[in-house]
Amino acid sequence: MENQQQYQKNEQEENKEQTPKNQSDTQQIQQNQQSQQKQQIQQQKQSEEGTFLNWKKYLFDENLLTEVLKFEEWDRKDLNFPEANTLKKDLNRTRNEDPFFKKEKTQKKLQLIATFYCKQNYVNYQQGMLELVIPFLLLERKDFKLSKCYAYFSSFMNNFYPKFLIQKPLTLTVELPFLTLAIQFCEILLNYHCPRIYTILQECDINLSLAVTSWIVTLFAKDTKIQLVYEIFDQFIKKKQPNFVFYLIIGLIYQNQQKIYDTVEEDEDLLLQLFNKGLKNLQNKQQISEWFQLAEQIQQNTPQSFEHLLNICDFNKKSVMSQNEIQFILNFQVYNRFLPLYPQEIYINDYIQKEKKSPKKEQKKDEKSSPQKPQIKPKYDKNFSLTVIDLSKKQPKFPLKNEKISQPFNKKSNEIIIKQILENIDKQTHICLLVQNFQNQNDPDIQEAFEILKLLQNEYGRQYVSILLGGFNQYENFAQKINKDQNKYLQNLFYDTNNPLNNHDLILEQKSQINIFS
Repeated sequence: MENQQQYQKNEQEENKEQTPKNQSDTQQIQQNQQSQQKQQIQQQKQSEEGTFLNWKKYLFDENLLTEVLKFEEWDRKDLNFPEANTLKKDLNRTRNEDPFFKKEKTQKKLQLIATFYCKQNYVNYQQGMLELVIPFLLLERKDFKLSKCYAYFSSFMNNFYPKFLIQKPLTLTVELPFLTLAIQFCEILLNYHCPRIYTILQECDINLSLAVTSWIVTLFAKDTKIQLVYEIFDQFIKKKQPNFVFYLIIGLIYQNQQKIYDTVEEDEDLLLQLFNKGLKNLQNKQQISEWFQLAEQIQQNTPQSFEHLLNICDFNKKSVMSQNEIQFILNFQVYNRFLPLYPQEIYINDYIQKEKKSPKKEQKKDEKSSPQKPQIKPKYDKNFSLTVIDLSKKQPKFPLKNEKISQPFNKKSNEIIIKQILENIDKQTHICLLVQNFQNQNDPDIQEAFEILKLLQNEYGRQYVSILLGGFNQYENFAQKINKDQNKYLQNLFYDTNNPLNNHDLILEQKSQINIFS
């Protein structure tokens, strides 16, 4: 009994001695945690400031100071606009795991920037748009006021972000015509580079818009750590290509192909969940760099006709569009989501490939040559090989590397012919079908072409299949122009982003070509 009492007494004394020590340890741990948090905040601020110094040369323009003054002169009393309620709801659900974004003061600043931008630029606020504002709000300092945060955000949106969120005219029923069109272009690009995945989505009745809309609206910022958001925005701004977002979208899907196949094999019902939350899993800067590199490879391996279509559809036009122009956007549809190629793509690709193969003639020193008119080389940086499978009954007027298929289409006989053609074509070769007529998507020639395109994708596992826009008739029109003055026409084969004024006639002509898909 005495031993037990003595043991309890000793234990109590030990506890008394240990209590101050334990309290001291707890305080030390808390101090260390606070110190680490301060270091993280300081590192984040340094990262933000460093990033901003890099952004200044890209975002500063002649309108920036005017935007600063506009924001400062705004009375900030009238915060009503059509999507004000959506914005208010977004304030409470955007990055709500971070205490900073729960603060009333922070939410008020986000509301002011988003509201003023939407009202000034006729933009339709969309859920998630605050993710675009946040990287600019976090730049606020004593010497960098909220008005400057707004001005640089506005510059980014107007110069680097395609106008996916432009408002519709009152007479139209589609809320966001450019966003609707952007999703169509994502489907076209996915079907070109990953036809198997596109087919899987179709068979599982999954609309690609359910996944990519959030990526487009937030520029991949949603559910991404803010430090990595700065890295994404930094690389995106430095690209100086607003349309690069399309290649980034396909890049995310492309690098997760095996994960998609495994999910379908395990349980198709999990596929939608994977696209919503599982594909965009960016954890570090290295992953982002690899993702951008993959997107660059996809862009390099995409026909110029795709970028040309994007430019014709005015995704980056700064001026307000007319109702007729937006109606054209709404009418734009590509049957079965196959990429249409312009005749100039086929000509210029053939021109480049032949030039690479032909040996350069060296002129001897004593040899005199008559002066020749310098030939203009077309601007074209694509390096893939393109083969035309000709379904027309006529012979084009300009030479092309093409293969003939018998008429009319017979599945058994043409499967044999296609197999023979593919044996001589590398897997990476791009294939374009040329039909005789392309005036109506219900035309037998068109139906035949799409049957062959599906056969190439599904039976032979071919990527990179397309169809010639306008068919043989458009082909002939192009041949006549190129034969009249090759040098003159080579200067304006595709939309010139550096000299938009040079594109007026080209746009009018080629918008009329697109109408055959409507």
